[in-house]
Amino acid sequence: MMGGLVKFDEMKRAIVACHEVDEVATIRNQAEAYRYALRQASEAPEIIRKAEEIKLRAERRAGELLQDMPKATGNQYSAKSNGTTKQKLEDMGISRDQSSKWQKIASIPEDKFEGYLGAQDELTTAGALRLAKSGDWYQSSASDDWWTPQWVFDMLDQEFGFEIDVCASAENAKCQRFFSREDNALDQEWTGVCWMNPPYGRSGDKSIYHWMQKAHQSAQEGATVVCFVPARTDTLWWWDHALEGEIRFIKGRLKYDNSNSISPFPQAVVILRPGLPDQGQVIWWEECQQP
Repeated sequence: MMGGLVKFDEMKRAIVACHEVDEVATIRNQAEAYRYALRQASEAPEIIRKAEEIKLRAERRAGELLQDMPKATGNQYSAKSNGTTKQKLEDMGISRDQSSKWQKIASIPEDKFEGYLGAQDELTTAGALRLAKSGDWYQSSASDDWWTPQWVFDMLDQEFGFEIDVCASAENAKCQRFFSREDNALDQEWTGVCWMNPPYGRSGDKSIYHWMQKAHQSAQEGATVVCFVPARTDTLWWWDHALEGEIRFIKGRLKYDNSNSISPFPQAVVILRPGLPDQGQVIWWEECQQP
């Protein structure tokens, strides 16, 4: 049994290191095959449960990667940052149903997900989906809307003096001038000093990749864009766009203005300026403290 547990620990580490959906799907399928074989062999419940855990962790990781991939049309995703290489879900070894379920599992805050793994005798995809629908984070994750804590915005507004909120609604706009969903902000020209707290998943056929791409492009054209985003250093959008600016990592997890839960992910502020003079600058922003 010890050898099996070591194998599962290796698979767990591999999941964290994966950056491609098909790689994670392969690990998920291996864990499912192990689970079935272990049940057939009447192995100890703890090792069967370990296979179930690896399967769920892989599904969650695949969901995170799918959320962050730029989507083309239908069930096609852009595998390259310039969007020229298209990849269908079936080419990645998954179905539309799996893609939908895994992205819902990825919406579960990390502490809630880990709590589920530690509290259940049997770990199933269905159980994780029930958890995804049970919390107050689900609705806001499903709509991609995480409202900026006012105190964070106020700190940054004192420093930058924002002129426009490029991704907002009448209910949560931080500036008098703002672009809403109806304005198709990605098709607008961004000028001046811009505040951006984008949808963190997918809004229509657009993902966070498209918002960061627009912010990067706008900075190259003369705007200053301050981006309030998850600190997802394992994503394509982070490496293609966030690294071109000044990055401030926020200590701890924040509480959003439209949720009673603590953020399921760490947060960062990415500042993209004309000429991108701050490329590669990283700041551990300890001054940003939860009041």
